[in-house]
Amino acid sequence: MALQPKKTRRDRQSKIDAIEAASKEETKRLNAQIPVSLHSKVKIRAVEEGRNLVDVVIDALNEYLSK
Repeated sequence: MALQPKKTRRDRQSKIDAIEAASKEETKRLNAQIPVSLHSKVKIRAVEEGRNLVDVVIDALNEYLSK
């Protein structure tokens, strides 16, 4: 009889995701009025890149602030 590792409730990716979620920086809500056309463009770009809108906006703000 070969020894096998104990089965856990979470698979490896779930563990990785849980660790990343726990180590993320605290967030703060930001509400802004932007033109509908700009919102549409950003949303379309996010979908094309397979990303969510929040990540695209955060990247854009970080790029702006790095200048």
